[in-house]
Amino acid sequence: MLNYKELFTIAQRAPNFTANWAPVYLEPMMGSGEKFTVIIAAYAEDGSVRVCNAIRPHVVKAMYGNKSNNFNSIIELIIQSLESHLKKYNNFSGWVSPVVAARLGEVSHAQSSDMTGVLRQAVQLTASLSSLDFFSSEDENDERYSSENTWASQFKAKVISDKPSFEQYFNKEFKVDGQARAAKIFYLSTNIAINTDRLIPTNLANHLDRNKARILDLLSVKDHDIFTRNTFEFLVYRPQDDDPTYGKPQFVKLNEALHTLQEIGDKHSIRVVPVTTVQQAAARLIKAEQQVA
Repeated sequence: MLNYKELFTIAQRAPNFTANWAPVYLEPMMGSGEKFTVIIAAYAEDGSVRVCNAIRPHVVKAMYGNKSNNFNSIIELIIQSLESHLKKYNNFSGWVSPVVAARLGEVSHAQSSDMTGVLRQAVQLTASLSSLDFFSSEDENDERYSSENTWASQFKAKVISDKPSFEQYFNKEFKVDGQARAAKIFYLSTNIAINTDRLIPTNLANHLDRNKARILDLLSVKDHDIFTRNTFEFLVYRPQDDDPTYGKPQFVKLNEALHTLQEIGDKHSIRVVPVTTVQQAAARLIKAEQQVA
């Protein structure tokens, strides 16, 4: 016979973090009737607030091309307005969108282990575009770092914006001999060698293979170049752990893949460094160059 008292004792407790959340819908073409979720917002009983973009930036880039910056500016304006309102009133009631084409959806109540868990539930229920990854196969396989949609081009643009004199060191090729494939190096000066790429949960196996190839390209330079460099690094973009557009199981696999890359790098004295923003990556590259300059 079952001991129900014992079963209730060992049963997993229900999540004790509660919050109210709501989506924000945007109608890009006024009067068209076409709406999609662009923001997820939540406030908790403990007073915490979070308002986040429900569409990944590269998806917006794929959808709107050279108008993506304008679209992102609109989303950021709405985020700032709603976040300010929630922090002041801890309630959705009374908020007026600064953009006519945007409106608040139905407010729901949720429980989870933390705010990120609540937001992930909200994304799954209302934001279909959050699951998309619109990089084309051409962008994914392009080794020239030339696509406007790639992480590398944004990283490069940020470094050049801060340090214009560094532009000469980007997008280099290195050949061990005349018959070998040229190694592709994102940034190669006489002081440092740095490669970069993305590691994201969607299409993870392909990303992992590409990242391994980037590290091997650095190894070719390290083992055969005449210059004695102090820094060989692979800066790999990864989403933040609290990004609600990805689930916990996806982050488990991502962290396993990242650990694999770090093990490979450690064997060859190539440091693998995860970064989450172009600002963070650019600052690390500039600091490395200036330390040995």
